[in-house]
Amino acid sequence: MIRGPSPCTLGGPADITIAPERDALLFEATAFRANGVSAVPGELHPVNSQGFPGLTLFLARRRGIPIGTALSVRHSSGVVVSAINVVPEERRRGVGRALTAAALLVAPELPATLAASDLGQSAYRQLGFIEMHRPAHWMPPRPAI
Repeated sequence: MIRGPSPCTLGGPADITIAPERDALLFEATAFRANGVSAVPGELHPVNSQGFPGLTLFLARRRGIPIGTALSVRHSSGVVVSAINVVPEERRRGVGRALTAAALLVAPELPATLAASDLGQSAYRQLGFIEMHRPAHWMPPRPAI
């Protein structure tokens, strides 16, 4: 999906906070928890990956407990938004939309792109994204039984 340059408001539930996160491993653990998978710490976001130029990791918290993630990568011609994950018990409450808006706010003057899941389509459209085409996701073949 793509979104042209335009202002964006954060919105979202009043009792959550969204802020840049310096702890890449906490960010990663929250994303994996939201997706119901386990992984080796640092497998996706190694320690200090938040120091990558243009990368901002965002963490949503309710009462101090991490409940969602998003990231943005600002580059010379736009912003890539990714890793939007919300723990199942917090979904459908505006958390994902608010995380996406936070990622957009790193550079609202630039266009933004993201690969949308079916779950996020509605929230992304509310933020002004339009679908260019459906993403293709590769999965390794299942072993023969």
